[in-house]
Amino acid sequence: MKFAIVNSRVSKVILGADPWVKSTKKAFDEITQVSDCNILTSIELYTWEMVLFLASKKNCRVTVYVPENAKKSEVIEEFMLDEDAVDFVYVEGDYKGKNWWHKRDKAIINDADKIYAIWVREGGNIERNISELKAEDKIVETYKVSNPIDETISQRYPNTLKLSELSDKVLNDSDWNYLTHWTHTSYAPWCFESKFEFYKSIINSHDVYSHNAFNSLKRILERKIICGSSKGAREGKRFVSFTALSPLGSLRFMRWRKGLGRFYWEPYGLAITIESAFQVGLRPVNYVAKKDYDKLPETLKDFYQPLRSRRYVWAYEQEWRLPGDLDLSLVPRESMLAIVRKKGESEELRKEFGIKTLALTED
Repeated sequence: MKFAIVNSRVSKVILGADPWVKSTKKAFDEITQVSDCNILTSIELYTWEMVLFLASKKNCRVTVYVPENAKKSEVIEEFMLDEDAVDFVYVEGDYKGKNWWHKRDKAIINDADKIYAIWVREGGNIERNISELKAEDKIVETYKVSNPIDETISQRYPNTLKLSELSDKVLNDSDWNYLTHWTHTSYAPWCFESKFEFYKSIINSHDVYSHNAFNSLKRILERKIICGSSKGAREGKRFVSFTALSPLGSLRFMRWRKGLGRFYWEPYGLAITIESAFQVGLRPVNYVAKKDYDKLPETLKDFYQPLRSRRYVWAYEQEWRLPGDLDLSLVPRESMLAIVRKKGESEELRKEFGIKTLALTED
């Protein structure tokens, strides 16, 4: 028998305490009591991928709806699926466009024998598809929720750090001799983390997001590596980015960026002395006019950046770069400084990793 568990889109910050997560798990547990159950689900949206994670964890029969250019091996690896327990249905469209999402939703609703509706937004795509396909008789509302998130959890997203909160030490530090890699909340798996592990961490969380900026910093210290990012880089190259700005100077960049859907930087980072940073290959970025940047040979562009874009002055960031990843085992422990927002977090990292720490506030 074919089952689907459907949810409308949800917040990017998913907590284990969220009603849609708890109800999805309850529905899944009920469905898997049926001996011949086959769960229909998909990828690319948290709500579908959560069901795929649960199916993998239980090792039950699952059919995954994917775009035409999806690679089965990658989906199987990311979700740790049993090849003998998974089937794939290819939907017209590809990863670059979202048009396949609507076709996917319709296909699953059409193919399912029973549909457990958890969080269905009024007037949304899921509700519209159910109506258009006349699938109302398939709907099970045992675990339906009226609100997908737990409204009692007040700090789903971080608060903006204000100048008035900074400690006197941070405000008066005129001898800053470090480069800092600031972390931020992640809405996807960290590097070297599978999607299975990502959703496992969410299920096991309660009222604290598993991939917040503090946990991102802890991950760096645990694995002793800062992974390079290709976001914003040319030709898919990866770089690790640091800034020469002090924490006080960095405060202006700890702001919500609507285009990113997150804070640009958050008050959690790893600082390295300039001397040690230079020894492991970090170099300052040279900011030049766009017309001059375009004339540079490709071999030189790794450490050059246009001075500004139409709306943003890149030079203000005082960036240093390292191509690829940064292996922290090459950096002397005494040359590193973990920066956090609160004193309690500072103590936690000092005890766990034996590293020098700096709390930005007195809290």
